[in-house]
Amino acid sequence: MADIFEYAEKGGANVLIASSSQFSIHLDTLLKGLTANGAKGVLATIPPLESFPFYSLIPSRGLDLDQELADSLNQATGYIFNYTVGKNGFALEYPSGSGNYRQMGEGEKILLNIPLDSLKCEKMGVFFPIPDHYSLDSMEVALIHQAILEYNSLIIQKANQYNLALADMDLYFKSVESGIKWDGVDVNTEFISGGFFSLDGYHSNQKGSALIANEFIKAINSKYHASLPTIYCSECDGIRFP
Repeated sequence: MADIFEYAEKGGANVLIASSSQFSIHLDTLLKGLTANGAKGVLATIPPLESFPFYSLIPSRGLDLDQELADSLNQATGYIFNYTVGKNGFALEYPSGSGNYRQMGEGEKILLNIPLDSLKCEKMGVFFPIPDHYSLDSMEVALIHQAILEYNSLIIQKANQYNLALADMDLYFKSVESGIKWDGVDVNTEFISGGFFSLDGYHSNQKGSALIANEFIKAINSKYHASLPTIYCSECDGIRFP
């Protein structure tokens, strides 16, 4: 997962994603060593990019303007983008380092580590573009999607090849994204209110981690006919509100 999400966390800046063939070689080397003496284990697929609030919370077309604001921005920026009433894209430097910029489109990402004071107060994304390392353009998003697809295919293949359990985190995170219930409580991937992620929008909180652990336990029990108990975790922390 780190092979892909290190690239995503840095907005694709100065980081490369290992090719699927490189990933396959590394995974084979690791699994051959770990299973050499008959050890058992569990592999996990990689969750979707969009499941994480770190990548989905701030909309790329988050400039929601009325006529007065649209007219004001057009005058201030010399009609470079021709802002209109409704949702408009933030300005993104494209290509990176070119000094040129364009409006962001649907499906492009603004990362949660962007300085929000610059976005709100200094009008980053309007009067000067969002830097590359705080965003993912359409080509970078497509590259991540393709890498996750290829890596997951290899992970499933290797789990079968080495006769290991498989925890399908790709499928599970999608189910959490749609909404699940745990101990009678609604849980989803919404930032803060969803009850699954911590405040960084990337790592799960204690309850989310317990739910993930349970998926690993279920995969182990199913594959190896084990009877490991799942975690109830009634005292696990979620997000603490002041």
